Amino acid sequence: MENLKLIKVLENLRRIERLICPILNASGITLAQMRLMHQIQALEPVASSKLSDHLGISRASVTGQIKELERLGLSESRPHPSDGRSSLISLSDLGRQRFDAIVLTLSGLEQQMDSAVLTPLSDSLEQLAGSLA
Repeated sequence: MENLKLIKVLENLRRIERLICPILNASGITLAQMRLMHQIQALEPVASSKLSDHLGISRASVTGQIKELERLGLSESRPHPSDGRSSLISLSDLGRQRFDAIVLTLSGLEQQMDSAVLTPLSDSLEQLAGSLA
């Protein structure tokens, strides 16, 4: 049987994920919530439909995750000024503090990794994912 390179890539990415998840869990955040918070922080204020597009997940899933972030006090929404049917999402002050603390911790982990390897790996994975779209 041929050794599938894609399986090996996924196994190694999973190993990296296992390093990151305990850091997130200690902060009371899941990986999915961190991805969402990262997009909110980058685009805020942002409509959930735009978050759905950027994350590549369903609007229903984004809505559920946003509700959970709001329940935790990490995000807030306000009516969209030009579209009364939707809301604009932002991180709350607590959400911003939590996000910044997690980013600081993850930056420390990233510094432990060899940036000469991490940067081209990130670029290569982005290129690979783009070629599949």
